[in-house]
Amino acid sequence: MTNDLHDYTDVAENYDLYISGIMQSVHGLTDNFLSFHLELAEKYGRNGILDLGCGTGALTIPLAERQFQIYALDISAAM
Repeated sequence: MTNDLHDYTDVAENYDLYISGIMQSVHGLTDNFLSFHLELAEKYGRNGILDLGCGTGALTIPLAERQFQIYALDISAAM
């Protein structure tokens, strides 16, 4: 088996739980993570946002729900 850094097939299903756990244990940022990005979007993203490496859409979805025009792209089809 090769170790492909771009193949997240085995982690995509649980990625959001994983990244949330990392943010809580290392940075304590779970609540502030989205708030920080929403503030940036309000300030700079009114003409559109490009979310490269969007993963499972942890930021893409909340931004789209708040009516931002957002384009999201990830190299991994699973993500």
